[in-house]
Amino acid sequence: MGKSRLVILAVFIIKYLAYNGLLNAQSYKLVPVANWDKYDEGSVNKTRYNSCWGYTDIDSSEYAIVGGQDSIIILNISQPSNIKRVSSIYSGTKGCNNREFKTYAQFAFFSEDKCSNSAKFVIADLRDISKNIVSYTVLPDSIVARVHTIHIYKNYMYLIGAGRYIKDKNSGINVFEQLPLVIIDIANPLKYKVVQVYTQANFANIEEAHDIFMYKSFAFISCGPDGLYIYDLKLTSSPKLIQHIDIYPDLGYNHSSFVDTIGGYLYFTEETEGKRIKCYDINNILKGINTDYSLVSLFGFRPENAGLTHNMFPITDSLLYTSNYLDGVVLWNIKNPEQPKLFANYDTYPENDQFPNDDRYKNFNGVWNMYPYFNSNNVLAVDMTHGVFLFQLQKTNSIPISTKKLNFTYTQTEAELLLNFDQKITLQVKNISIYTADGKLVIQTICNENQAKVPLINLKSGVFIVIIQSGTKSSHLKIIR
Repeated sequence: MGKSRLVILAVFIIKYLAYNGLLNAQSYKLVPVANWDKYDEGSVNKTRYNSCWGYTDIDSSEYAIVGGQDSIIILNISQPSNIKRVSSIYSGTKGCNNREFKTYAQFAFFSEDKCSNSAKFVIADLRDISKNIVSYTVLPDSIVARVHTIHIYKNYMYLIGAGRYIKDKNSGINVFEQLPLVIIDIANPLKYKVVQVYTQANFANIEEAHDIFMYKSFAFISCGPDGLYIYDLKLTSSPKLIQHIDIYPDLGYNHSSFVDTIGGYLYFTEETEGKRIKCYDINNILKGINTDYSLVSLFGFRPENAGLTHNMFPITDSLLYTSNYLDGVVLWNIKNPEQPKLFANYDTYPENDQFPNDDRYKNFNGVWNMYPYFNSNNVLAVDMTHGVFLFQLQKTNSIPISTKKLNFTYTQTEAELLLNFDQKITLQVKNISIYTADGKLVIQTICNENQAKVPLINLKSGVFIVIIQSGTKSSHLKIIR
């Protein structure tokens, strides 16, 4: 190995340590502390998982509600090193691509869309979840069947992109009726009350309702290619159109929104390759002064490479998590809305990084949804291929410089790198990253078993650095292809 190559490797390792906060105390990173990937029921296009949400019971135990193709599973994630499956819920639907979950008090609400057979809507009672008991009710199709998105504001549940089956007056046959929005009072979830059912006639301007965010009586409705509508629902039977935002930079498929009520800013995403998140000042609208609004900023992760954002999860008025499909989980600092800054990120689906930029974003794998609201500060995310992840946001100097090394042995073949770890660290998460000699990340994965098989078949010939971290221990090795 030449002297120049050794110098490059040494410089790279120094850069790696700096990146991970050992030399730079100002950086943050998302550190995976668990990965659960044991769902084995159904598969459509090799994506076994879809959405997720979180729930904390009265004993402070934390749970992940996870959507699979043929069922909904609930996991006790209180101990990340020992995730336990609590319950599986079957609505009767098979091959469901889209699920959505929300919780209110000690109840959870599950919706379905784009399924192999008729979609259902489920109310689950979580009061005895500590005993591994979850009872549930499937709502009648005549009330609601298909629902794309659930939003809960105060004691009201807003079902957007909904539909039900009603009896045709002439034929007597049940036919499907599209419903842009249904509002249900869930103050007592077991005795829910349907407050308002909106038909297409109530929202004549809207061809497709995809998502909704409520603040006071304002409804912010994302409508795909038709942009975003703002309605006043103070008089629930007579929605009043306030504003239609449909001409703006990076218009794509307006997917979802939220309002920073402290600053008076509206954020929304486009579920479209290369289209950035928008931030608008809507103070005049919120204060009832007029219907004017103004663009404040555009920002996104890898928009130049066709990256796209799915959903947003504000945790303060300064920090915003986003689920970014093939780019995983992204955290933004939005303290200054005019200049949002990348704060941290973790790619749960690195497989696509081996492709050129033009081919990197040709499918919808990766992180669909997430939940960053646990008291433990664990961040839940679900990768559609690789399952459930739990992360901790850490200052990168939280892993001190240490002489502690991981005890492991390894063997390398043409096809894979086989790592065998000490039994004492079997239950600990191992972060495995492989870099080229000049510092480019080419493989990233995690392992919570005592053996890891890292495929090498797609690596070109050359020298690579393998860096393995677990807790406060780390080791690296050099491999040659």
